[in-house]
Amino acid sequence: MIEHITGELRAVEPTAVVVDLHGLGIRLEVTPAVAARLGALGSKVSLLTHLAIGGQSDPSPRLFGFATTAQRVLFRHLLTVSSVGPSTAMRVLSAHDDAGRLAAAIARGDEDAVKVKGVGAKIATRIVTELRDKVAGLADAAPVLTA
Repeated sequence: MIEHITGELRAVEPTAVVVDLHGLGIRLEVTPAVAARLGALGSKVSLLTHLAIGGQSDPSPRLFGFATTAQRVLFRHLLTVSSVGPSTAMRVLSAHDDAGRLAAAIARGDEDAVKVKGVGAKIATRIVTELRDKVAGLADAAPVLTA
């Protein structure tokens, strides 16, 4: 739906940024690593995106931003796992600076790599079991759209 956003960086929070797109401020949820490397306020940035429409507990739409294709692909794979929603997927991604290394850990069956707040042993096992083959070849590319 919304493939990417390019505009002027207006605000940076630890896990979100605001990008001005021709006068419209777009808030994107990002990992702390992405927020830290976007540059100075006022600089031109571009992020790949994923729009999540909320569920029953929170019907609000949320827009997520990613610096690399690998991050977004891994995020989308995580969403396919039962009991993993967007917040949990972002926590897993946030615990790793490199999506390629996280994908490699999942492919090796390293459940400890995905254990973060909100992800216990059962969900970690499910993530590794369901995604092992899907993420085996995923390599973290250089930032594709960060300007």
